[in-house]
Order: sequence, then C-alpha cells, then structure tokens
Amino acid sequence: FISVDEFQDINLAQYKMVNLLAPTGENLFVIGDPLQSIYGFRGGSPEFFERFKRDYPGAKVIKFTRSYRSNETILRVSEDIISKGKDGIKPGLISGIKGERLIKIIRFPNEKEEANFIAKTIEEYVGGINLFSIDKGNFFYENENQSWDFSDFAIFYRIHQLGDAVENALFRYGIPYQRLASSSDDIKPFFSLIFGWLRLLIVEPSQIYFFDFLKKKTKMLGGKMPNDPLSFINFLKNKKVSEQIEALIDNLDLKIPDKKIKELLNISSPFEMDTASFLIFMANRDETDKYEARAKKVTLSTLHSAKGLEFSMVFIIGLENGLIPYLPDKGRFFDIEEERRLLYVGITRAKRVVILTHVKERFYFGKKHLFLPSPFLKDIKDYRIKHIQYSTKKKKQESQLKFF
Repeated sequence: FISVDEFQDINLAQYKMVNLLAPTGENLFVIGDPLQSIYGFRGGSPEFFERFKRDYPGAKVIKFTRSYRSNETILRVSEDIISKGKDGIKPGLISGIKGERLIKIIRFPNEKEEANFIAKTIEEYVGGINLFSIDKGNFFYENENQSWDFSDFAIFYRIHQLGDAVENALFRYGIPYQRLASSSDDIKPFFSLIFGWLRLLIVEPSQIYFFDFLKKKTKMLGGKMPNDPLSFINFLKNKKVSEQIEALIDNLDLKIPDKKIKELLNISSPFEMDTASFLIFMANRDETDKYEARAKKVTLSTLHSAKGLEFSMVFIIGLENGLIPYLPDKGRFFDIEEERRLLYVGITRAKRVVILTHVKERFYFGKKHLFLPSPFLKDIKDYRIKHIQYSTKKKKQESQLKFF
C-alpha cells in the first residue's frame, strides 16, 4: 500500500512522484482536505484533488462530515467564511457539540489594548474567574464548572510581527507561553551578539576576557569593533533600548536584513530605558520549531504554524484589511482564496471558544497605520455575531461609578 497524508500540502513534483509510484492507483490511499490547502507559496494547491480524480477515475471518494473538535457555532462561522469563496464549497461538517450561540468580534483602539485584554482574559479564566464582564454583560463562554489551564489557550496571527505585542503582555502578566519559532538560524547569532553588548550596560564585566570574547564574535560575524569600547558603552547607557540596538547595529556594521531589525525594534520599544527587563524578557522567550503539547503554556503561533493543532479557546488577532487577507508587496505570491482558507483553518482549531479581534490603529513595520476591519468578517452571518467596541475609558468610568 502507498498512503499519502496531508494531500492538500503536496506540490507538483510530489504529485508526479505519486503517479510514478502508483501509476494504476492500485493500493493507493490519499487523505486530505482541499479547504485546508494553505501552502501555495510552496506549490500546494487544492487543484490536486481534482487532478487526482481525473488521473484515477476509478478512485473511491470517502467524505468525512463529523467533527469531533469544534462546537456547532464555530463550525457554522467557519462555513460562512469558506463558502463565500470562489467555488462556494460548504464543508457540511456537524459535531452536535453545543456552544455559545454568538461569536465575539472585538474592535480595539490599538494593539496594546488588544494584547492587554487577551492577557487579562487568560489570567481570569485560569484564576477561576470564568465570567469576564464587559458592557454590563457576561463576556465569554459560561462553562460548566470547567477548570482552565494555560495550555487551553492559543493566539494566532497572520504574520509573526503581530505576536510581539501579545508576547509582551503575557510576559508582563507572568503568564507562561510558548511561541513557535520565527528567527531563522542565520539571524540568531547576530541577535545573540547584540544582547551580549547590552549585558555590558547592566553588569560590571571582567573587561579583558569579555571584550576579547565580543571582539572575536563581532569579527566572526563580519562586523567591526569600536575604537574605544568603554566610551561606546558609556555612550549607549543613557539611551532607550531600541536606540541602543540601532546604535549597535550601525557602529558594529552588522549586516542584518531590515525586516529583522524592525522586528527586534518593535519587541524592544515598550521597554523604554529598561535594558535589564528587556534582556530578561528575551532570555525567557520560549521559541521553538515544534509545538509542545504537554507544556502548560499559552501558545502563540502564525496561522500557518497552527495547522493540525487544537485548543479550547482561540484568539485570532489582526483581522484587518491588509493583514487578513494579507496584501504583500507587489511581485510576491498572493491568493485571496488561500487567505480565506487560512482563516478557516485558524477558526477550526478552536474547540469551545473563538474570539476574533481587530484594531483601529496598529504599529506595523516601524510606523503607525490605520486599519479597516477584514472584509472576511462581513461574510459571517449577522445573527451569529456579537460585535464589541472595546473602550478603556468606558471601563474606567464604570469602575469609578461603583464607588458611589
């Protein structure tokens, strides 16, 4: 027998290899979901399912319609989105699992409020406060005395940078998390070097050995040492962390892609002048290529990396036009149908609760941008949605009124 799993992810070369291994289709078994084809940039396409049926006309097609993960509300919302695609396909999945009748779509002023809200919500659920009140109503899912663990929660985003604000918020709240890897191996040594220099600002190094170490590492990465390292360190001390990083990259002449520099500056920006806290934060980041299912931690992941996973509660952030669907630079791969499938995959990772969020203003690649909500949100039937406009001012006013 020849068995091919995740058939929606194969590319043309792999499909031809299947043809060569099983030209007649005898003893050939493939399994996959065309609605979860999200790797077009690697050559994947749902069209291979149709091609398979043409090349193997005698193939028997078995369609699964029972979901053992998501409740009915989540299935219907995901179906609303995917069925508005070019082919108008409805998955037709059923689960019989009851859930909240409405899905929450929340609009925030900015990404900081979005991130703080998520961290606070997780903290309250795990802490046993399972009815988070907003706008004078029960905000979330009323559970049946269910206990929640950090591993029940996940935050998904379209591009990795969007996870930085949430990661900072989780760190401040003391919430354990794992973040699926982003930095490529060839960039990590440069970041490690930068952090080594920053450590000199908060400790008294054994100068001869430490400068020799940094000198060797800097030259190894194609950079250059300052003429007077001690003066350079004193020059850095009264600057913000983001300014320290920029000065290090410029003065050491480090060749780091602009995109990676911006990512690091975005992460460091909230720390202002607190270099020590920034270094502690970076040291405790749990970035891994592999999801650790047994870890009692919140998971942060891009939508692509989330495929195949499942969680009780899923937040999908950044549901803004230009981010979901993601509009890349001209000349780069873009497929609106694949973007739709990607959101479908993200929503169907949730078992009990899925919360969709978007912001009015977001700090994005070094600049503030105004955003409109994702057009995909309009595809969800109105009677399935509870729209919430989040306002910190309103919350403060309500809190003050309680004292009188």
